[in-house]
Amino acid sequence: MLSSFDDFPIHQTSHPIAQTAGTDLNHYDRYFFNGYTRDTRLFFAAAMGLYPNRHVADAHFSVVVNGTTVDAEQINVHASRRAPLDRSEANIVGPIQVEVLEPLHACGSLSTRPNTAFAPTSPLCAAPRRSRNRTSSTRWASACSWIPPA
Repeated sequence: MLSSFDDFPIHQTSHPIAQTAGTDLNHYDRYFFNGYTRDTRLFFAAAMGLYPNRHVADAHFSVVVNGTTVDAEQINVHASRRAPLDRSEANIVGPIQVEVLEPLHACGSLSTRPNTAFAPTSPLCAAPRRSRNRTSSTRWASACSWIPPA
């Protein structure tokens, strides 16, 4: 099936973008964000994964408030959906959305709250390629600052 991204010269294989190059069920693309306030009173973690060979997209958001006290509270949201064939629709899973505001420079809208964004405070770097068992991965990392909603 063709998707909106097939109009762009970004193909890694001769197949449409919606079709992965291999059949490995563990193949995925994933976002992962986490952070905490300077006083460590609040911690959050968010993740979104697309597993095209399993036809699944998952997203998770977790917040821990007062994590270093006996009054600690953790709130979690988990969402899942059938993976869309058009990758332009792959960044929304339930109430959780990741929007690439400026490629390699800013991502935003990690939940239903609009205008939430993260901007890098250090250069983006690629971690060394890892191969373990039958899994191979490349990770990109950067320290970021949270830009609160206006």
